[in-house]
Parts: sequence; C-alpha cells; structure tokens
Amino acid sequence: MPMDEKIEKYIHQCKSILASTLDPLCIVDKSNHIVYFNSLMQVFLEINSKELRESPKFCDLLKLEICSASCQIMEACVQKGEKIEHNCTLGKKNNQAVKLRMHVEPLYNLELNEKNEIMGAIIQIRDITAEETLGQKYKLLIRSAAEIVFKANELHNIKKDLIKIST
Repeated sequence: MPMDEKIEKYIHQCKSILASTLDPLCIVDKSNHIVYFNSLMQVFLEINSKELRESPKFCDLLKLEICSASCQIMEACVQKGEKIEHNCTLGKKNNQAVKLRMHVEPLYNLELNEKNEIMGAIIQIRDITAEETLGQKYKLLIRSAAEIVFKANELHNIKKDLIKIST
C-alpha cells in the first residue's frame, strides 16, 4: 500500500481522537507536507483550510524565526524516529512575542509486517506565552515576598535593639 494511503488510513482510524485534541495539531508526511490538521491549527495560524492544504511544507507555513532548525527537527523525527520537544518564538501577536512548545513524534505504520516504518510525524503546538508570563510574575512575587520577609526581620532586629537601649 502506498505511503499516502497508509497515512490516510491512520487518520481515518484516529480522526475523532485527532479532532478532539485541545492543542493545534497536524500530521505531515516524510516530505514535511501537511496531510491532516485539526481546526485549532487553522485558528492558531489564522489561515483558511485551503491555504493550509496548499502549503508547501509545515516549516514554510509556520515561518519560524528558526525555521531551518525547525526543519532539522522534522528531519530528525521522520528520518531517525526521534521524539522531540522544542521551544521557539513565533513572531508577534498583539505586540507580544508568541512562545510555542512544539512536540514532534514519529508516525509509525501500525501494520504488523511494517512495524518500524515511519510514515511521517505528528506535530502538536502549544502556546506557552501565558504560562511563561505567569512563571515570570510568580518568580517576581517570590522575590518580593523574600524582600518583605528580610525587611521585616531587619525591622524586628531594630525594634529589639531599641528596646534594649531604652531599658
């Protein structure tokens, strides 16, 4: 069975799972061409389904600042079977850099006689901008709390010294 048919069979078998994923997700073939995408990928990239289907390659569509590295990631996944997690920045939305975490996993042929054959990759993207912003605010809050405790201890020591002096 040709590779395209194998991927289509896989997508058909897993369509409800793929569609219900809560993050933008797509499947690419070994050449990095998009063969499936869920509705969240379309919304995330702010393009219509026709543009998404006609895109030459996933990396070209995403237009990452580090696109060449991203394409290397895809190649490592589909050629060597490596599972990859990669953080990167995608331009700006609302004057803020969008930080992404990409999970890329090889898509294996599920037929028993071709167990180790890689058909392509599953790509899941998560916008971690808010998480990172909250993380930075949390660290700032912890530093501020530590400073308050330090200053409170200093004031307590000064108070003890004043009490000693006054007695």
